[in-house]
Amino acid sequence: MEEYISSLEKVNRKLAAGPWTRLSVPKKLASIGRLAAGVAHEVGNPTGAILGYLDLLSKGGLAEAEKADVLKRAESEAERIRRIVRELLEFSRPSPRLEEGVDVNEVIDRALSLLSHQKKVWEQIHVVP
Repeated sequence: MEEYISSLEKVNRKLAAGPWTRLSVPKKLASIGRLAAGVAHEVGNPTGAILGYLDLLSKGGLAEAEKADVLKRAESEAERIRRIVRELLEFSRPSPRLEEGVDVNEVIDRALSLLSHQKKVWEQIHVVP
């Protein structure tokens, strides 16, 4: 048994050091770059809106109803940022390697939610119920 385990470990080390791992690094880096750009875009848009709303409030001249509306919109954008960050954190957490049943629909819904505001991604996705 020890000999068998040792041979498996050798094969595993060879696979990990193989030329294909070096080929996948640029692809991984490109994926990380696309993810960073998407996150920057997704967080940047609501941040810009919040800054615009704060500018409106700081300049004054708004009626109370308008102030309330601007505050509600700013709060909505801040919640959008919080949701994006929370979903990214949940997605990035390593999950324990437990064998258990998974609700595939829930996994797909979470993945689609992460991508919901990225127009270029949606041009390549076709969801069929």
